[in-house]
Amino acid sequence: MREIVTREELDEFIREYKRLTSKIPPKSMKKYKGRAFSKIMCNIISKHLPSNYEVIEQGWVDGHPNELDLIIVKKTTNVDPVDPAVQKEAVVCTCELKASGIMENPEKTQRTLMNMQERIEHDTGKPFIYITLYENIANSEATRKALGKNAFILTSGKQSDPTTFPDEWVRFISTLIFLAG
Repeated sequence: MREIVTREELDEFIREYKRLTSKIPPKSMKKYKGRAFSKIMCNIISKHLPSNYEVIEQGWVDGHPNELDLIIVKKTTNVDPVDPAVQKEAVVCTCELKASGIMENPEKTQRTLMNMQERIEHDTGKPFIYITLYENIANSEATRKALGKNAFILTSGKQSDPTTFPDEWVRFISTLIFLAG
């Protein structure tokens, strides 16, 4: 477990993400960007969690019908390869990952996120966290309004020249460490 969360880690994350996504053709860009974001995020989160916790990428929680991007669980969890749903008791939190946010108007973004959070937290009984590498300014405000402290936006503004928020990265990792106890 890495104890210290640094702002520089966000810069490393962004560099690695850009390196991976610079190699792909535009036609398959959206799906690949999301996959690259997810893989890098899993690796980094795993380094920060206590050794008795792990990150499950793209899995299910018993009682929730939809696949979740990331699930932080107690390591003693046995994931059955035939029934990959994680038992609720083992879940610490669930995370929705977005490389480029939700591309809807701000009002619809806010409704979508509020409904998502309510449904997932109701079904799992655990906190729901939303993290995005990039969110436009209008949707950043809608996202924060919908999710409050459970929204983590790492960059915002014009996509060609976004503003980076390293404190959001530190807050995100610190929140996961706190939830893992």
